[in-house]
Amino acid sequence: LREALKWLYFSVTWWVVRAGTDAAVCHYPAIEQELRKAGYRKPVLVQTQYGVDSDTFRPNPEVGNRIRKELGLSGTVIGFCGRLVEEKGVWDILAAAKSLTGEWSLLLVGDGPLREPIEQWCVENDLRDRIRIVGYVPHDEVQNHFAAMDVFVLGSRDTPTYIDTFPLVVAQAMMTGLPVIGSDGGAIPYQVDDPDLVFPQGDAQT
Repeated sequence: LREALKWLYFSVTWWVVRAGTDAAVCHYPAIEQELRKAGYRKPVLVQTQYGVDSDTFRPNPEVGNRIRKELGLSGTVIGFCGRLVEEKGVWDILAAAKSLTGEWSLLLVGDGPLREPIEQWCVENDLRDRIRIVGYVPHDEVQNHFAAMDVFVLGSRDTPTYIDTFPLVVAQAMMTGLPVIGSDGGAIPYQVDDPDLVFPQGDAQT
């Protein structure tokens, strides 16, 4: 009964959307494609969902160097900012980092249920000196950690219940002047707009 009621609810909602709107606004092309496949024939506008304050998120070497020193980061600093959960592809980032040669550090900004497993993984793989997990950072301090990075990576994975429809951190990293490497999950390829910087979801080797 629950599934039948859910189907009825979404069917009625979709009928109302098609009949009661003159146009639709979405924030990346895949949503427009889904609307078209579902039979929506009215105008669809693709509009970026978020803006980023360019006075806040900008290159800031002085602050970046301070953060690097405080956290003991050296070499090329690879950065991630977001929830430490499976769907953000954090394990893929860790696996890729483990295979790197040369001098590098990985800076994870954020918290979540994977924090303790990641900390244990770092111990088991003898990477505690290379990987820093700073946990939750207040919104008005996030830009300082972006300034400490050399490259930003987001490995989001699509699931039946989750799609990264427009991750704000990608726009923030770009505004800070960072090159962004991302998975082909959700809106990330649309944001990155460079196939050479996009890798298949779950592919740590690419």
